[in-house]
Amino acid sequence: LLNATDADRAELLRRYRLFSYQPDEMITFRSLSGMSPGEARLDPKLYQYGGLWIYPVGALLKAASTVGLVTLTSDLAFYLDNPEQFGRFYIVARAYSAAWGLVAVVSVFWIVRKLTTSTGLAAVGALCFAVCPVVVTMAHEAKPHLPGAALTLLACIAATKFVETRRSRWWVITGVLCGAAFGMVLSALWAFVVIPVMVLLTPDLRPTRRLSVIVLCTLVGILTYAATNPYVLINAITHPEVLRSNVGNSSAMYAVGRWTEGAIH
Repeated sequence: LLNATDADRAELLRRYRLFSYQPDEMITFRSLSGMSPGEARLDPKLYQYGGLWIYPVGALLKAASTVGLVTLTSDLAFYLDNPEQFGRFYIVARAYSAAWGLVAVVSVFWIVRKLTTSTGLAAVGALCFAVCPVVVTMAHEAKPHLPGAALTLLACIAATKFVETRRSRWWVITGVLCGAAFGMVLSALWAFVVIPVMVLLTPDLRPTRRLSVIVLCTLVGILTYAATNPYVLINAITHPEVLRSNVGNSSAMYAVGRWTEGAIH
């Protein structure tokens, strides 16, 4: 029985008036609702979606409220009575995701042109990427996965620049972009694979130089992640139980065993 009490009925009302068709979108707003800049409570308590997603969405909502595009209030009843006002939150957050989608399209254009030296083929490649169902879908959802992919593509471009020029600034930028991708969404951890591949493909590097670039570039990425997700480090020291709980949820969500079991069935 789902509606036995007033509280149960209120949960149903909130679900169908404030949540979107994609329930994962709401967790960003629930995370932001627990934060209070005035009281220096900025811990999102949500680490699957990184700080590079959560904080900019919050800043965009604040900016939108300043110019009257959205209404920000802590009164939940206001949004239950005026769900169209809450719907504007989704427009703002989805616009942020879509903007990163455009960055990804431009990145694909650059990569294909680099591989083929053909502007025409690069345009076709970028167009094919833009109309991929998964890209179209993620560009219409307030989720950080497309932004994480865009940052990974940018990391590939920076890595290519290092391979071509062997200038230190490019491995630094590569490290920053890998860390930023991970700082956007936890599943973008794979962006760090770019670093050893970059070093492997760079000609005429001494073994010691190769090792130092891998270590230092990875360290830059880790520092970038820490800078965009400061409460991961803070809670690891002061409230490890909060971090354990969140990591446990993520581990259950991305468990390899579940993928294997699904593939077998």
